[in-house]
Amino acid sequence: MKPERLLNGGVPRPPFRNGSGYRAQAGRDIRRSEGTPVSSATTSDRTATQWVRSTVVPPVRWDPRALWAVAAAVLAGAAALGLADGVGEHSDLSSYDPTVTASVVADRSGPLTALAQVLTFIGSEVSVGVLTVLVLAWLVWRRRAWRTAFLFGATMTVGAVATLVVKHVVARTRPPASVMLGPLDTGFSFPSGHTTYSTVFFGLVAALLLARRIGVAQRVGIVLAWVLASGGVGLSRLYLGYHWMTDVLAGWSLATAVLALGAAVVLLTRPPAQGSRPDQADDLDDLNDRDQNTRVPA
Repeated sequence: MKPERLLNGGVPRPPFRNGSGYRAQAGRDIRRSEGTPVSSATTSDRTATQWVRSTVVPPVRWDPRALWAVAAAVLAGAAALGLADGVGEHSDLSSYDPTVTASVVADRSGPLTALAQVLTFIGSEVSVGVLTVLVLAWLVWRRRAWRTAFLFGATMTVGAVATLVVKHVVARTRPPASVMLGPLDTGFSFPSGHTTYSTVFFGLVAALLLARRIGVAQRVGIVLAWVLASGGVGLSRLYLGYHWMTDVLAGWSLATAVLALGAAVVLLTRPPAQGSRPDQADDLDDLNDRDQNTRVPA
């Protein structure tokens, strides 16, 4: 019997277009018979790539609710641009900034100052950065929610980059040092970084909590907590004299635009439900991607 029949258990193979095909096929059959995997590195790379595409960046799936998220992002972005335009022309709401700052400075008190300092510390770049790392670690190591962690980190990054870009484009000076309660800050003022970072962060945390199957009262409480936290940080920056009123308003607007864009991405790339069980109903159903048992392929 011919060699190619022996290697294939006596079943003849279809002819190759050239003689080298038999030698290549024979070599592959011999490696299989010896128990050696064929192209194991290539197979592993392909598996890792498929995991990334399906878990972290799944294909786009149309969801009409994404239109509402995009519309909200456009409106919030337009509000931020309008505020920036007013700052550049020293008109619109920015014309009231000195008056508002003077009024706030005149109404300062000891308890309010202490509260404002605590809120400013919570919303600082360092505090928000540390909290972000802790949330990402919890999502990855405890929940195995790889896609959620990726979206969380990406949204925070977009918010930080957008804030820095707008700051350098507008290049607005801060209020005078005489009204600042604390160390001197000579960086650009518009928009408020504390306000933007904290609003995005607390908004993402609220989204994680809202993804659980909870009651209406709990949902309302979570939304109110987000509004109070982000609002308190923004007002603390105005109270302590580090930002003008329109800086804080722009921070809220920019953060809302970033969160709305993040929501649109979540809606358009949400993977289909696979193997969900009733006892997993409260395990961050939507944003946890149903991947709490997912492991990174070797």
